[in-house]
Amino acid sequence: MKKISYILILVLLVSGCGLIPAYRRSLPDSQKVANMALYGGSKSRVKSDFGIPDEKREENELEIWVYHNREDGRTVEFSFDDRGRLVGTLWGK
Repeated sequence: MKKISYILILVLLVSGCGLIPAYRRSLPDSQKVANMALYGGSKSRVKSDFGIPDEKREENELEIWVYHNREDGRTVEFSFDDRGRLVGTLWGK
């Protein structure tokens, strides 16, 4: 009986952890960007939430990733330092 309860708990934990990325993907872009600005972000998190950037460029020792025509037709830019940490975001027209 103990084995079955351990297996059941393990299955519930694993399935629950799998729902977190799906929940993040269902958020609107503005909420994703706000969460990253508040709690920090990285290149891997931005790529998992937004996909491959439409454009990459370098400015003032920062790497800029640009995503065009998001859900509301606006552009969003993410700035990363040399360690891949998110240091700024910018919404465009």
